[in-house]
Amino acid sequence: MKLGAFSKDYKLAEIKTKCKEAKCTLNDAVTAAISVSLKEYFLSRGDEKTSQILMGIAYNVRSKPKNSTEFYFGNEVSMMPFSVPLFSNFAQGLSYFHRTLSTMKNSGSASGMFALSKLILLLPYSVAQQVIYFLCGRISVVVTNVFGPTQPL
Repeated sequence: MKLGAFSKDYKLAEIKTKCKEAKCTLNDAVTAAISVSLKEYFLSRGDEKTSQILMGIAYNVRSKPKNSTEFYFGNEVSMMPFSVPLFSNFAQGLSYFHRTLSTMKNSGSASGMFALSKLILLLPYSVAQQVIYFLCGRISVVVTNVFGPTQPL
């Protein structure tokens, strides 16, 4: 069974200001924070061996509209599996994720995964289910900006 975890509220404007000062993206900072937090969690449980996890990161694959008439509310998102090393030091993690996520974002991999997911949907349901589990079954963490529960669980 998969479980979820939620954090206290943070002021997004303050985090974005810190990211601009550090010349990184919000995704870089969030990924570094998750990496360091998980490293601390594993160490607190006596696990010194786990050095990375597989994370699912949602990427928007829509083209940027050239003008307001090209804008639409379609949802074209690709879930990218990403091997995340666990860092003890936030600054080291931030530097690593800034380089790595920028390269990944500009690589075309997200568009490839989006196309693959569309092809998988053409398969018979039972086959598609096995392919999806094979591709995503080892993902430990999924990062999204979709709101969580509004009431305590």
